[in-house]
Amino acid sequence: MSDVFSWKELATLPPRPNRDYVERGVLSPGNIWLIFAPQESFKSTVALNISKDLAEGRPVFGQLKPNKTFKVLYLDKELGFDWAKDRIEKMYNLNTDLIPSNLFIATKGQKPLDIALQDSITLGPLLKTVEKIEPEILVFDCLNPFLTVPESEEAFKGVEHSFNVISRKFPDIAFILLHHMREVRPDMDPLDIYNSRNSTKLTDMAAARMALRATDRNKKGAWAKIQSRFYMRNGPRFELDFYVNPNWTITEKPISDVKKLLDGL
Repeated sequence: MSDVFSWKELATLPPRPNRDYVERGVLSPGNIWLIFAPQESFKSTVALNISKDLAEGRPVFGQLKPNKTFKVLYLDKELGFDWAKDRIEKMYNLNTDLIPSNLFIATKGQKPLDIALQDSITLGPLLKTVEKIEPEILVFDCLNPFLTVPESEEAFKGVEHSFNVISRKFPDIAFILLHHMREVRPDMDPLDIYNSRNSTKLTDMAAARMALRATDRNKKGAWAKIQSRFYMRNGPRFELDFYVNPNWTITEKPISDVKKLLDGL
């Protein structure tokens, strides 16, 4: 039963501490930051940069302030060992001494990544990994490979159950979940997640839902402008723009080389 107060007692109590890990309620313990986008929209690059910023205590995308530094565990079932190694090396300009010790990654290499989001049995390997690493933030890249059944409302119930199990055992963990949009027709706006998905179960699970659209990109994908729209469970919708640079870092404004290219468009 909840505590019962007189109105006078309640009015004299100090406010509860703000538990948001990232301002605007984008990320907090037990809650999900869901990132939607069509394929080839830099979702993984965005997620790696979010992880980097949170581990270093820097504003995400140069704009959303975290309240401290965090230990982050990045779970990659999307692209694998070689891709992750290449991106991380370039993000730190090949200077591994700059990489903080609170960033971890589990990625598919020679062996499949034995982690699934479905029920208590398939969740076992992940719980053991979390117990060993003790992260404060779990990043899942991306959802479908973590499912043991085809994508459906029933599968999303399994995901919700899995996150509830993790939260009960590790109440300080927050989740970042990447997911492909099923289809984006020419008449659809990728930033309008309600037109781009036919599942409400997944979107309703998240406290923050972020849709991405890549624009002004070069043919090799080495840089792009990213437009994003946040749909908040407990707050107003808002939008942010940022840039993917040739070294795969993300900044609020483009670095000089990219700015010259954009100015020439």
